[in-house]
Amino acid sequence: MFSVLLIFAYLMADVAPWGHGGDGAGDPPLPPGGIHGTHESDAVPPKKVRGKAKNEKLRRLVKAGGPVSLTFDRQVTFTPLGKSRDMFSREAGLYMWRTVPFDKIGWDNVEQHYKDAVMHHLGENFNLDEVERDYEAKNLKGGMRTVLMKRYSDRKHEARQLFDREGGYDDIESARAYHPVDMPYENWLRTIDGFLREDYIKKSKACKQVREKQQFPYRGGTSSYGSTAYKNNLDWVPTYAKTHTDKQGNWVDPVAEQNYRSIQQATDQWSGDGPPIAPYQEALGERRGWYRGMGPKPSSNTSSNTSSNMSSSQARTQEPFSEDFVNGLFQTPSFLSQLNNYLASQGKGKGKSNDYDSDDLYDRESEED
Repeated sequence: MFSVLLIFAYLMADVAPWGHGGDGAGDPPLPPGGIHGTHESDAVPPKKVRGKAKNEKLRRLVKAGGPVSLTFDRQVTFTPLGKSRDMFSREAGLYMWRTVPFDKIGWDNVEQHYKDAVMHHLGENFNLDEVERDYEAKNLKGGMRTVLMKRYSDRKHEARQLFDREGGYDDIESARAYHPVDMPYENWLRTIDGFLREDYIKKSKACKQVREKQQFPYRGGTSSYGSTAYKNNLDWVPTYAKTHTDKQGNWVDPVAEQNYRSIQQATDQWSGDGPPIAPYQEALGERRGWYRGMGPKPSSNTSSNTSSNMSSSQARTQEPFSEDFVNGLFQTPSFLSQLNNYLASQGKGKGKSNDYDSDDLYDRESEED
């Protein structure tokens, strides 16, 4: 009997440490699969991997009041402006990263079903029906297309940086083994296949040579010229200065300062109306598809992305000049403003009619609502 008790005591001494976590430290036993308990994870925190920003401000706005209206530059680029542009651009980039492979050269070459999915998602967060009803819808959709092209390019550049960091062309298999946060793994593999294509490699080298020739940096961040002007209530000329100087007001490069002086001189001698496109071109030269110092030229090639799937209701867009179409225009503040300006200009020397006073128009519109 004594020998049996001795053996039992020996076995308990041998087994107890493992029954308390396996190291005799009094820790609880490992759960199935050998995964550490919560307190152990807290003691040695796992490495945090940051995902993409969540665009929480947009989420709150949509929850509080429905899809957000976009503000546009209606003078030069017809692209979205201000905070709404920031949210639109950010949301487009987030959704692209999570759904679209970056294996194509440019947004225009992306498969249509991916573009449709992006536009459908954006239509759930932004009032694209309002854009569709706008009398300048063609130009505005071209402006949105410009933003989408830029976001696709930006996200593809991020993917290329990850590819290079994880092995790049020297170790393609290591790069393939990596899985970017928030990106479907299949899309990552397709993206790498795109980086390996000869036409991409050739174009990438050409773009690198262009970047190396860049004379000085743009300090407007991700905000366009027009959006920076809108946010800061600036005219075009001071916007150029703001986007090419540091916080202390120092020019980023002597060439940028000289360009500013040239712009000032050209605009001072200019007597035209509207945005100073002509003096800017005189001072900075011309570039295909771009107004130097102002932004991209208006793009109306929307057939490949923004017009095909604005939303289910937009798919039933009214025919131009139908009764519904005209009624929709008169519910659009931008159209009423342009109409008022036109009527006022036509009435010079003939006496302005009080019926078309802008305040009166808006007051009556509010009363009808």
